[in-house]
Amino acid sequence: MAQVIETQVNGVERMLYMKSTSGSDGSYSLTVSFEVGSNPDLNTVNVNNRVSQATATLPPEVQRNGRSR
Repeated sequence: MAQVIETQVNGVERMLYMKSTSGSDGSYSLTVSFEVGSNPDLNTVNVNNRVSQATATLPPEVQRNGRSR
């Protein structure tokens, strides 16, 4: 799951880097950092759009059980 999401998010406009963590309980967190002065609302929309695109390619069980919190 993480690889699919990270591949899709990588290269989003004005992104500097991203950091992810995965827990033994199946949890996953991705933090994306952006250039100073970039629009945080637009950054959020751009990342959410890419996560949605990645999620659509995951198996249905992962989509049902892997919703973000």
